Amino acid sequence: MNKKLNTVWFTLAATLLNILILLGFMSLSGVAFLLIFRNAESISTGMSLLAVGIIFFGSIAATFFVYSKIIKWVSEKWHLEDYIEPIFKLSKKK
Repeated sequence: MNKKLNTVWFTLAATLLNILILLGFMSLSGVAFLLIFRNAESISTGMSLLAVGIIFFGSIAATFFVYSKIIKWVSEKWHLEDYIEPIFKLSKKK
């Protein structure tokens, strides 16, 4: 396989990994919220919306952190720069 095809496969696999990590964090955060407030008599609509926002944005932040660490580790372990083409090339200013 050539570098361009390797780049496409890597990008697709990395995107799938990113989505799976995000869904995992969202699921874990939702379950944690349900376990924390399982004995509450009632939860207001505002509290529910706040919880959804915190779960959503917290999951995105956690996913970004974990995903970047995984990609850095994989890149260093298998020397991916030798097998894939850079997606963004630095342009030289004249």
